[in-house]
Amino acid sequence: MKPIYLTSVILGIAIFAGGCFKGANSPTAQPLRTEKAQIQEEAIQNSPVDVPVALETSHDHDHDHDHGHGHDHSEIVVLPEADEVPLTASIESGDENRLQIEASKEQDRVETEQANQQAADQAETTRLEAQQATADAQTQLEAEQKAQAYAAEIVRLQAQAELILTREYPWGEFAQKTIELQMLLGTSVDGVYGNATQRAHLAALADRNLLTDNVPSAPSAPTTTPVLNVTTSESCSGIACWDGYEGQNQAAINSAINALPAELQRALAGVDIVNGCHPYAFASKGRCVFGVWDSAGWNADGNYGADWARSLWISNRAVEAGRLADVAVHEAAHAYSYMIMRTCMNPESGETYRVDLRNLFGGEEFLADAVTAYFNGANAFQNYRGTGTGLSQGEQEALTEMFANC
Repeated sequence: MKPIYLTSVILGIAIFAGGCFKGANSPTAQPLRTEKAQIQEEAIQNSPVDVPVALETSHDHDHDHDHGHGHDHSEIVVLPEADEVPLTASIESGDENRLQIEASKEQDRVETEQANQQAADQAETTRLEAQQATADAQTQLEAEQKAQAYAAEIVRLQAQAELILTREYPWGEFAQKTIELQMLLGTSVDGVYGNATQRAHLAALADRNLLTDNVPSAPSAPTTTPVLNVTTSESCSGIACWDGYEGQNQAAINSAINALPAELQRALAGVDIVNGCHPYAFASKGRCVFGVWDSAGWNADGNYGADWARSLWISNRAVEAGRLADVAVHEAAHAYSYMIMRTCMNPESGETYRVDLRNLFGGEEFLADAVTAYFNGANAFQNYRGTGTGLSQGEQEALTEMFANC
């Protein structure tokens, strides 16, 4: 049994020592391994129980050898494609490349967004600049159009003014065209061409270097002084006996008074209506004026207390000029101012409506003209405010309030 044991040990050592050589993997070495295993098995079977036997597990020494030297034992290999990372690159290198690629893509994305935003901002700036330029151009165009319209209107008004200044006018007679001239000149408007109108007319023509051929001249002084119609009590009665009474249009004047608005008729109770030239007005004006309201009875000599106190006068001239209805309202407005407004208090101001409305319109005559426009319209004859002058909303409301409260 000893020779077998010794031989087995020697063979085991030899096989173990040669396991690291490549030649052990050759076909010749394979039977030795098998024989070694068989000998070890026989030794176990034949050796006494109390004899220790060195049993060695068979290993793939080629595998251990190669693994101990750091070799890759993969049996199947897939080669990289042309655009992939080579197999020799490490995992760390692959991660770095991937991060670099992602960072590059993120940078490209940010730069693209910034470029797009800049382009959008530039487009919006361009749009706003174009919009502003269009608005500026429109404003400029409108300004030019307004300037052209203004210049055209100035030319039209200048031509109209020259036409008014160069036409003929009757001296001392009422005429509608004389009213237009007086309004243009800014003088007192009564429709009668006289010395004051002539002076202003000549000055306006000189300022414009226009001819004065059509300017009327005052007629030669009459050989006799105009005499106011004076009647005696022997041939008349009532108002027909008053100085200056005419009477030819008394019926027409009475009809015009009866047609007045109810508000104004309230002021005419007890008032005498006279067709004639008021004596004091005739003496002070040198002509028979259209109409007069006389609250005190003024005489031609400048004294008051005559029988015609509280009388309303309308002359033949007013009727012949076609101004009867407007003159009737104007003089009735004076009567209303005296008889009613001067005692009617305005609760808001603490003054009478007469005071307040005189202040609003600029005086008694202008107030009477405003009442004429209130009832007969802006185109009614207005000797002081000017024919064609309408009422503002505030003026209209002031008169409406006064008539309602008084």
